[in-house]
Amino acid sequence: MRIVADGAVPIPSSIVDKVFDTVVIGGGTAGCVVASRLSESPNHHVLLIEAGADHSRAREPESVLDTFPRSYTDPQFTWPGLVAAQRESGAAEPFIQARVLGGGSMVMGMHALRGLPADFEEWQDAGATGWGWDGVRPYFQKLEHDLERDIGPYGTKGPIPIWRHSPKEWPPFAQALASVLASGGFARGEDVNSSSEDGLYPMPYNTHGGVRITAPKAYLKEGVRRRQNLTILTQAFVRKLLLSDRQAQAVLIDVQGRSVAIRARQFVLSAGAIQSPAILLRSGIGPASHLRECGINVAADRPGVGSNLLNHPMLRVACRLKTGKRHPHAIRPHGNSVLRYSSQKDGCPASDMLMFILGKTSWHPLGETIGALGMSVYKSYSRGEIRLNQSADQDLPKISFRLLSDERDLERMTDAFGFAAALLAHDTVSPMISKVFVPGKSPLISRLALPGFRNHLLSYGLSKAMDIAPPLERWLIRLVSAAYDAAAPKRELRDFVREATVGMFHPCGTCRMGSTSDPDVVVGPDGGVVGFRNLIVADASIMPTIPRANTFLSTLMIGEKISDHIACE
Repeated sequence: MRIVADGAVPIPSSIVDKVFDTVVIGGGTAGCVVASRLSESPNHHVLLIEAGADHSRAREPESVLDTFPRSYTDPQFTWPGLVAAQRESGAAEPFIQARVLGGGSMVMGMHALRGLPADFEEWQDAGATGWGWDGVRPYFQKLEHDLERDIGPYGTKGPIPIWRHSPKEWPPFAQALASVLASGGFARGEDVNSSSEDGLYPMPYNTHGGVRITAPKAYLKEGVRRRQNLTILTQAFVRKLLLSDRQAQAVLIDVQGRSVAIRARQFVLSAGAIQSPAILLRSGIGPASHLRECGINVAADRPGVGSNLLNHPMLRVACRLKTGKRHPHAIRPHGNSVLRYSSQKDGCPASDMLMFILGKTSWHPLGETIGALGMSVYKSYSRGEIRLNQSADQDLPKISFRLLSDERDLERMTDAFGFAAALLAHDTVSPMISKVFVPGKSPLISRLALPGFRNHLLSYGLSKAMDIAPPLERWLIRLVSAAYDAAAPKRELRDFVREATVGMFHPCGTCRMGSTSDPDVVVGPDGGVVGFRNLIVADASIMPTIPRANTFLSTLMIGEKISDHIACE
């Protein structure tokens, strides 16, 4: 395989002059799948373009390999300067999105959740023919290698290992909560991916042998990288597609200080739910009025491009655990179990809520003393949008999530906050805790989150001092907490919940898939952009609605399914 990586060598003329069979734009989770699968045919020449660097050619960095997700705070793996407004009236804040070969698989929490069959039936009902449960299940099985089960509805030969932490080995905090939940009537299940029932389950992880398994590790192994028909180009920013006669002729990239147009017979856009719509908008595909405001010629008026931005909102209720009740350092994953439950709210489906039981909340010694309940609305209805910045550099899009703007989401999150507080106040759990708090926007938390030896020493010193001096512990927790009154009227609690909730790193839906007759749809069931003959989108942006799961496995599934369709064509 020929590699042009990291701007280290000039781009050979053979790349600039060549007409590739397929150019895959974006080397994230889905892009790695698509490039790997399409290049299995030795006569099909594939170019994979990624804006970030390639850290997977040899041994991946320790922060990536770690099964505690400390890499997500490392700026070398993320888009610099990217911001997003979480709430309708809120200011833009830094937002973490991966910019690295492997995309989110290099930085995410490694929770390997499929979603419920009803999630995909909902996709089919929304016009995504062939994407119901029977249509997607074979691709989940194709990508999975369940390390604990070799029969039933599991994948056993795929490139992504699935591992679970045995309940017998759960730390004290998780064990205590499991006992309380059992007394409250919640059943204990074995596998959250094969069951649609509410209950407490071991959390499945895509790890093996104590390390994270990333998309490059799974799909771009050395044998794949040696293929003569696969080229990987990194640190190359995709500016736009060059369009003519309702098809893409070339992709314009910025690399090594110059602009280069690369031609192909087919283009697959796999840049993710933030960057894929941004590239389409810069190319002239999107809402005509917005494109004209930005001074961009309209190639196709598709109002749905950048709309329907979905995410899972989360509110963490944290607690400092007492000595002897803490998450052992040897257990690297931050959570071992997950509760799926139903809000029973009108207009909301069953199993619409998830509670992550986290034994520690950061990579450093202080974080290992702090547990949390991560409360999340996993079937959310609030919708935001992606637009181009009109008055600034259009390279970074304008992101507005509008979290909890749908009344159903706000109501459920407020109830979830009360549920978490009650669990932590239970007689079985509260003796393990010295202080309950909700983390706020603290410079100290942000600073300590950055991996490094100095922060390790600082957090170690703070942790030991807090153990010795309870007044210092109370003062520091107050310093980093969002103030609230648990006895306040519900209206005030709703305001607090709205401000304290943040988006998870699961954006999706911004190039919605559905029936090509729907004017708000961006791609048809084959992933093809409506009205274009050789332009396909294959990533989380095509999800019509958000699944009740972290989006990693579903994004891999999309890459597998669309690759299979392209290969058959």
